[in-house]
Amino acid sequence: MAIAHKIPIVPMTFYDSKDRFSFTFLSGSPGKLRAKVHSFFMTGILDETDKSTLREEIRTIILKELQQK
Repeated sequence: MAIAHKIPIVPMTFYDSKDRFSFTFLSGSPGKLRAKVHSFFMTGILDETDKSTLREEIRTIILKELQQK
């Protein structure tokens, strides 16, 4: 959708999501949620064939950030 409308994508990493919103029913808790906003990905020069490459690049950035923390 971002590629079709030439809208930049802003990847965000949320570090404490698992503590706040656990997979086990009723085991989450309120509290602060740390987040990091990454650099924008400009989509103005991309077309639909670049969709999977863009998705993997963004996924890799977020995954690396989570593995470092």
